[in-house]
Amino acid sequence: MSLPHFRSHWLLVVLALTCFFLFVPHSPAQRRGVDNVVEGPASFYVDSASFFDPESSTQRLEVYYKVANDHLQFIKESSGYRASFQALCVVSDHKGRQVTGDVVSNTQWVGTYDETNSRQDFTQGQFSFSLVPGEYKLRVWIEGQHFGEIVSMEMQATVPSFDDSSLMLSDLLFIDEMHTSETQEEESATNGLVVVPSVRGTYSDQSPKLSFYFEIYDIVSDELTGPFYEVVFEVVDMYGQVALADTSSLLRRTPLSFGRKTLLVTSLEEEGKYLLRLRVRDPETGRTAQRERSFVLHWTSLGKVDTDYEEAIEQLRYIAKEEEYKKLKAAEKQERREAWLKFWADRDPTPGTPENETKDEYYRRIEYANDHFSVAGPGWKSDRGRVYIVYGRPDEIERHPMNIDLRPYEIWYYYSSNHYFYFVDENGFGDYRLVKWQ
Repeated sequence: MSLPHFRSHWLLVVLALTCFFLFVPHSPAQRRGVDNVVEGPASFYVDSASFFDPESSTQRLEVYYKVANDHLQFIKESSGYRASFQALCVVSDHKGRQVTGDVVSNTQWVGTYDETNSRQDFTQGQFSFSLVPGEYKLRVWIEGQHFGEIVSMEMQATVPSFDDSSLMLSDLLFIDEMHTSETQEEESATNGLVVVPSVRGTYSDQSPKLSFYFEIYDIVSDELTGPFYEVVFEVVDMYGQVALADTSSLLRRTPLSFGRKTLLVTSLEEEGKYLLRLRVRDPETGRTAQRERSFVLHWTSLGKVDTDYEEAIEQLRYIAKEEEYKKLKAAEKQERREAWLKFWADRDPTPGTPENETKDEYYRRIEYANDHFSVAGPGWKSDRGRVYIVYGRPDEIERHPMNIDLRPYEIWYYYSSNHYFYFVDENGFGDYRLVKWQ
């Protein structure tokens, strides 16, 4: 039994990528297995954040979703195209018992047919739940008006215990924008502001502004001992080194202060997973609070040609023929961009259109791998990332994260090509290695 030689299967990959684009189903493949988590496609995102209400001393979990037009079923209307759908969320406790849930109806309008198939245009919304502190499992899915479930995703969420005798922080929420609310009835209005979550923690050279929102809770005393908090922002790389830092002061309010910060990630040198750390200190009393949140940085395909040509070409190793690969690596500096563009032009299944479906799908898979499999390095270099990029989404994933006598492992099944891949987390840090395949 031998591992398929990925580069030699370049033609198969091109055909698979093209077929994926042309015939991708609108509903996710059925997944089974022990403690399995359904992974949504890269054009459906779910996120959550916990907040505290000082007036009622209750915790609030907000759940956000973002779905691309491509997943929705549009109907032609006289004024454009309309997609009516429902977003549903179920919250379960650590024993799998349903605690609460909600349903939100939504409608998306677009003007052209091309927009109905877009993976770059999204509609989004949110749910809000009052919950006691604890660990929860969230399942969020989209249902069409007449088509049932379209796409789904599951994730874990933690509602922390807020101690009202100390300085406290909310979760860090990645956002796209924040502006003054015209009416408090707006769904995402908070403290007179409309906060628009980004719903995904991935940034690049084309989206280099990492913006986030946070709240500070301070209800120990009604008397303010000082007008400002000291705030420290840090970005820590995968080696534990501070790669980016900034400080500021924040006007103190009682019992709730809120802030927004934007950091430019273009100064970060390496792709991969980073940790955003926020530390707040009351200079009068010395009380402190801290929150952390991870995010992923990757360079876009063409941007990487200019910033890191060696890696840009290395990313093609799963699809390029041997001779092509050698020529690309040997290209002179002034020829590199043209050579890279020609490589993908030769694989464009629809050369008369502005889209290159094969290229878009290939880099979508790299992006997905970076989002989900970045542990000891960029996800596209990992064993799971390599298999995902070449073969696409598995038909079934078995996950066994906790076994008494075995290390955590996953089995990916591809029924149409009669392949399976067995990954083991040998060191316990989530870096799954491929140990068996067929």
